[in-house]
Parts: sequence; C-alpha cells; structure tokens
Amino acid sequence: MGFGAFLFGYLFFCDFTLRTSSGLQLDVFPDLVAWLFLAIGCLKLGKWSRSLKIGAVICLVMLPLSALQLASGLRWITLPAVQAFSENAYSVIEPVVRMIFHYFLLCGVIRIASLCEGQEDLIRALKARVIWVSVCFALLIAVRIALLVIGAQVLFYAALAASILTMCYLIPVELVLYSAWRRITIA
Repeated sequence: MGFGAFLFGYLFFCDFTLRTSSGLQLDVFPDLVAWLFLAIGCLKLGKWSRSLKIGAVICLVMLPLSALQLASGLRWITLPAVQAFSENAYSVIEPVVRMIFHYFLLCGVIRIASLCEGQEDLIRALKARVIWVSVCFALLIAVRIALLVIGAQVLFYAALAASILTMCYLIPVELVLYSAWRRITIA
C-alpha cells in the first residue's frame, strides 16, 4: 500500500489549473490530495526507514498550507494577507519543501531497497534520481523567484517553464517508484 500511495499521490502534483474570467482558479489535481497520499505512503513504510518518518511529518505540515492555497484559489478565503501568501510566498515555499521531501522519500526508499537482496541497480537508479530532482528543483525555484521579481512580463513563459520542469522531475521519480513497487517485497 505504501508504494501505491506514492504513485497515486504523484498524479496530483500535475499542475493543471482552470482559470475563469472572474479570477477563480480551480486546481484539477490539488496538491492537498498529493500530500495526503504521500503522507499515507510514508506512514505505511516508515517502520523501515527513519527518512520516511521525516517525510510523513513534512507531508503533514504541507497539508494545511496546501489547503489554504486551494481555498484561496477558489476564493473561499478573501483576506488580503492570505491571498498574498497564496500567490507569492507559497509559490516559492512549496517547491523548496517539496525538494526536501523528495530527498527524504528517495533516501527512505534507498534504505528499504538496501534491506532487500539483489537491488543494487535499483539503489543506483534511486541515487541518480536524488541528483536529478535536486537539479530540477533548483531550476524550478529560480523560475518561481524570477516570476515574482520580474512579474507579469514573463508570466506565460515562466509558467510554461515551471510546468515543464515539474514534468521533468515527476516522470523519472514516478518511474523509479513504480520499479521499486514492483521489485521490493516487504513482509
């Protein structure tokens, strides 16, 4: 169930937002659901890795923040401070926290794979994903900061670059987690 929850949770990290002319934003795949399933996966597999226990805590911290961001996008909360947090700070905080989470997630899966025999190639693939995710997130954070600093002039291009970078890290991580799910049997 742990690896399955990871795989399902990652589907909700896809950035697909519908915007209306009135300014309403509906995230078709809300991060709130992603963090919930990732927390479930970390809690299920946490008994085999301390890193996954830390990952579960990160997920639980992100649940209310992503709920606040979702509610703000739907205009359920109209306080100016909450709107400013949702539109500016969250867009920089969330990728940083997500990068930290991925480090703990991948290190936790490496630990579980090391407990099983014959998983050396999977461990090498997981270690490579740690480096790849770090590079993608550094670029993603740079794009998000540029978006905040430069503003609307580059809005379309920055959003496109952020979406491409998100897919560049999501797909390889999803594939290696699927491989781990298929190959690792935990009693």
